[in-house]
Amino acid sequence: MAVDPYNQRAIDALQRAQAMSSARSAVAFARLLADRAGGSPSASAYRRWITGEAVVPAWALGVAAEVVGMTVEELVSGESAAAAPDQWRREVDDALGRLEAEMIEVRQTLGLPWSDRQEESTPEHDLPARARSTG
Repeated sequence: MAVDPYNQRAIDALQRAQAMSSARSAVAFARLLADRAGGSPSASAYRRWITGEAVVPAWALGVAAEVVGMTVEELVSGESAAAAPDQWRREVDDALGRLEAEMIEVRQTLGLPWSDRQEESTPEHDLPARARSTG
């Protein structure tokens, strides 16, 4: 296989990483890569890579994968790109579950009901002294 098909896979991987990142443009993504890599690439070098004017160096794929929290294999294959939102959703669900448990604990400590559905409002005179002084 000639170099061009491999380079196209690398270009596709960089573009996939750019799309998954917080960067709004190719220049911004080049800056993210440069920050992570400690200097390179310049915006013009990145532009040459993604337009196929230059061969994408292996280190650039490694840095791009780090920027988006993937392995190089996942980035090049594109397999994990569809799974990323599902993983993010699971992480958010886990975090929300922990926060909800903490809120229940705080409400119990203050003597408040677990949710607003149990009691629409708690009159001021029914609150523990600690809750009245902080409210």
